[in-house]
Amino acid sequence: MEIRAARKDDSGRIHDLHSRSVRELWSGHYTAAQIEGWIAGRTPEGYLPAVLLGEIFVAERGSRLVGFGHARRGSVEAIFVEPEAAGTGVGRALVQRAVLEARRGHAGPIRLTATLNAVGFYERLGFVPVERKVVRKGDIALPVVVMQLPGESD
Repeated sequence: MEIRAARKDDSGRIHDLHSRSVRELWSGHYTAAQIEGWIAGRTPEGYLPAVLLGEIFVAERGSRLVGFGHARRGSVEAIFVEPEAAGTGVGRALVQRAVLEARRGHAGPIRLTATLNAVGFYERLGFVPVERKVVRKGDIALPVVVMQLPGESD
C-alpha cells in the first residue's frame, strides 16, 4: 500500500469512496436519512481546495484507491476507507500519516471529530473522548464525539 499526496485528478475517486464509506460504515449508527442527508450535495470539486493546499492524501493498493485522509495543523479533518478495506490496516496507516501532518509546526493536542462508528477505532490509536456534540448539515443532525491525542509535551 502506498500513501501519497492527492492530486486534482483523484477528486472523483475520493468522492466515490467517501460516499460508499459513509453509506456502508455508518449504517449501524445513523439512520438512512442522516446518512443520505450528510452526503447530499457533495461533489468531486468540493475536495479540490484541500487537495490544492496539500491537505488530502490517499492510500492506494496498486491503482485502486482504498482510503483517504485530510489533515491540517493541529487537527485530523477526515479519515475514510473503502468498506472492503475496513479492518485491514488502511485506516491505521491513514491516521498515522494524518497525525504526522497535523503535528507539523504544532506540539499541542491533535483533535478530530469522530462519528459514532469510529470512536472505538480512534481510542485504540490513543485518542481520548473530550466532548459529545451534534453537528448539523442543513436539517440533518449527527451526534459525534470530539477526541484528542495528547500533545508531544503532554
